[in-house]
Amino acid sequence: MERQKPVQKESTGHKHQMQCTPFSVLSFSRKLDVGQPPSTGAFLEQKLERPTQFRKFYERGDFPLALEHDSRGSKIAWKVDLEKIDYHYYLPLFFEGLAETEHPYALFALNG
Repeated sequence: MERQKPVQKESTGHKHQMQCTPFSVLSFSRKLDVGQPPSTGAFLEQKLERPTQFRKFYERGDFPLALEHDSRGSKIAWKVDLEKIDYHYYLPLFFEGLAETEHPYALFALNG
């Protein structure tokens, strides 16, 4: 095995800052900079490839609900009694709607 030598890092205002590869013996030294890991982008907003079934059903008007504006914000107004709703039909659609990020789809999916 070859010994790894630290590499001079470009000047960033720090005196004599050296950089080495991670998981090497040199990475335990105080005066050497290992550097930041590359970003995975896991927390960036991702666009949906195609519209969800929830969006299609809402735009078509299949959901028995409406958007009601109140002094405290927006909320959902159901057009039918909650006891008459077929949960086996609507619940999977609302779960799929949780992937939506645009208004009003996100509001309906979260509060529906």
